Amino acid sequence: MKRDVRRYTTIIKFVKELVFKSIQIRRDCVDFLALLNFRDKRAQDSQSVIKTSLRTVCKNAVVNRAYGGMALLFSISLFLLMVGALGFYGLLHFPFGLSVFYTSSLIVLCFVFFRVLLLPLRSFLNREKIALLIEQKFPSLNNGLISSLQLTADKAHRKTVGYSEQLISMLIDDTANQLKQLDLSLVISKRFFRLSCVVLIASVSVFGVVCATKPSFLNKNLPFLLSYLGNGKTLGEAGFMVTSGPVIGDITISYRYPLYSGLQPKTVYNTSGDIRALKGSEIQMSAISNQSLLSAAIIMNNSTRISCVIENGNMIKGVLSLLESGAYIFETTDSNGRTVHDPTPHTIKLDPDQFPEVSINAPAKDITAHESDTVGITYTAKDDFGISEISLVYIQGEEQKTRVLASYSKRQLQYHGAYVWSLSELALRPDDKIAYHLEVKDNDAISGPKVSSSPTYYLEIYSSRKKHMELVQMQEALLQELIHMLADDLTKRIDDERCVEKEYLTMTQDGILERAEKIIGLFTDILVSMQDDVRANYGVYYSLENLKNKFREVTDKKRMALRDAVLGSQETTIPASRLHELQKFQDEEVVDVEDSIIFLNDLIQKQKMEEVLDTGKNLVQSQNNIEKLLDKLRDGEDAKLNEKVLSELRQIEETIRQMMDKLMQMARGEHMDEFLNADALKQIEQNDIMKELNAMKEAFNKGDLDAALKASQRLLSALQGMMNQMESSAQHLADSSFNEMLKSTNQLLDKISELEQKEKKLTEDTDALKRDIQKRTSESTEETFQSFFQKQEKRVAAIKKDIAEAKDILAKNELLQEYLQVNRELKRMSEERDAMAGRFSELFGGEEAGDTYQEGFDKMTETAKKNAKLNRAINKDPLQRDFLSMSRDLPQAEETLSNLE
Repeated sequence: MKRDVRRYTTIIKFVKELVFKSIQIRRDCVDFLALLNFRDKRAQDSQSVIKTSLRTVCKNAVVNRAYGGMALLFSISLFLLMVGALGFYGLLHFPFGLSVFYTSSLIVLCFVFFRVLLLPLRSFLNREKIALLIEQKFPSLNNGLISSLQLTADKAHRKTVGYSEQLISMLIDDTANQLKQLDLSLVISKRFFRLSCVVLIASVSVFGVVCATKPSFLNKNLPFLLSYLGNGKTLGEAGFMVTSGPVIGDITISYRYPLYSGLQPKTVYNTSGDIRALKGSEIQMSAISNQSLLSAAIIMNNSTRISCVIENGNMIKGVLSLLESGAYIFETTDSNGRTVHDPTPHTIKLDPDQFPEVSINAPAKDITAHESDTVGITYTAKDDFGISEISLVYIQGEEQKTRVLASYSKRQLQYHGAYVWSLSELALRPDDKIAYHLEVKDNDAISGPKVSSSPTYYLEIYSSRKKHMELVQMQEALLQELIHMLADDLTKRIDDERCVEKEYLTMTQDGILERAEKIIGLFTDILVSMQDDVRANYGVYYSLENLKNKFREVTDKKRMALRDAVLGSQETTIPASRLHELQKFQDEEVVDVEDSIIFLNDLIQKQKMEEVLDTGKNLVQSQNNIEKLLDKLRDGEDAKLNEKVLSELRQIEETIRQMMDKLMQMARGEHMDEFLNADALKQIEQNDIMKELNAMKEAFNKGDLDAALKASQRLLSALQGMMNQMESSAQHLADSSFNEMLKSTNQLLDKISELEQKEKKLTEDTDALKRDIQKRTSESTEETFQSFFQKQEKRVAAIKKDIAEAKDILAKNELLQEYLQVNRELKRMSEERDAMAGRFSELFGGEEAGDTYQEGFDKMTETAKKNAKLNRAINKDPLQRDFLSMSRDLPQAEETLSNLE
């Protein structure tokens, strides 16, 4: 009885709450509609301001939640539709699979609708909840808005309690004024709306990608899914029932791989039907149906139909070739004539045939070689199924050439090889640069051979000219450093009154001294590099060595004087008189640096002119080659000779352009002949050489070999004329550049001659004194030491015999004898120059004398170069050094023995 009363009471209570909530919802809806429809056309009072504010916030909240909820609902619907279409065939395998999917999708959509859209909108039906949202965003209202709403709505309670109408009115006015100053659009956060839009965009993007990558998704799966939703069954394109077809299983697959792969055939039993093999493989397939069949076929990628054979009524056999990835299904026709597509798709995946690999093991770097050298290349190549060909690919000029190194008709998975590349076959020239790499092809006979390449390396032909010009550039860098040092010496004078302070003097001079050390280092680097330069002029070498020694001497004197001045005094200042003394050392340094700059600049210009002359000689040689080729072409047509002529013409044109650029750069310098000015060079290029070159090219292209040969001869004459002008200018430059050097050399030779005379007189006096001492000693000790001298005579005779044998051995040493001969020749040339002081005016009196002197100077330079080369060869062999020392000591030993006798 009590239980029934309790149950009855609970039911009554539940009904009351339900009725109360229904009434409250009805009131909220009425209040919500009234709020949305509120329009106050009169001047707004405080209550109208509050209602307008509530309406604005309510409208923003409803719009934000409604649009965001619909976007999220549409995104989820699109996602469920996509999942259902993609997994359509999988759902067909389960009983009521599609029904369960549709029911689950509907539940999810309803849950999202109520949870995300309906329930949040219900909270916006109440004015007080909207007011609370506003006060949460703007705490400065201090609960004034909610209080105003409650006091305005409950008038009966207000009279009972006895609230002051004036206070309530003031509260409402104050709240309205605060609301006017607030931006109510910030109350409702738009985060949910933005998030829903992002989800919608992502869903649409994924749906679009799926449709683009899987056309069957739109053409077949989606219509099937929607047709089931409409009538409860899945219809195919021809109106057959998919779900009631025969079941196919026990699929056996036999793989026959492409012949090039070398793989053995294999058979896999009782498979899932998925296929994975190389492209071009042949697949022999058999499957068993649980029903009798009239016919069967394999549908590949919803497009290609391959007929199969039916054996024993239910065994399906078919053959297909794999040319692309995708999927396939079985199409069967049962004994009733009904055609059915098997709902289970089977995948086809092609195993990739990897690209081959090739690498150069040595030399795996950029190299420099001579044009006649051979380059050994070792390499490794491999592939997963086999290599067909390995080639060397190189670019010579603008033409790419290929040379096959190895080819294979049988399966070759990996190969280590070597190739000797003869560069002499390529007709290369100094400064040529070749880019080369290896290429390997695999034996893929289905898709075609795949090609891979090794890293590209560069082979540069050694150029003695380039090496020599690098030395000239080093000399130009040295010249710039000397100019900077001269500027420092001129601007940072020691006798400046600020240099009285030791600290300031040290600070200003440290930079100059450091630059001096740098200059000496540059001198050393240049001299060391010149020893390996085959084009180096030994006259230039000795000149630079003298410049270095003189520069070091001057800078060391200044450094020692500065050190003594700074360290020799305990005071922090230096007397002005001492600074003037130090300035003299710096003035001496300035003079030496100025002389070095002038001399070095002339030296550089002379070397550049010699380089241009060498280029001109090569140009003349190229022109002679063209004449010979044209003579051969007159005898008969030859495509290779045509190519050689065109190549020589291009080479001549490029060489002329480079030579003119060099001359125009030199023309901007000082001490140049009038010939070496930019206008004259431009006129030469336009009016003579280039004119004849263009005429020869035009005649050759027309096939008029006689005219081309005549133009070639005129071009040769123009080139020879230009060479004569440049040689004349170079001779003038050499005379002006070395005039001062020759004067200094003559003065030095005079001093050397004077010293030799003094040394000769001193030697004669010493010999006379020695003979007098020997005479006196002999007279006083003749009888006492007679027996001793007899023994010494025997020993001297034995020593003379040994010396004679040593001289025979040295005479057979060809390298030593050649070195001694060259040394004597060099000494003879040096002695001939002793008379140069007396004939100085005659030497420079005319052009013929200048030529004679230049020839003598060049001959002496070549002899000195040969002497240095032989000296290096002897120094490399310790035994040769001993022989040389012995050859130098033998004359003195013989003289000593003669004196002893």
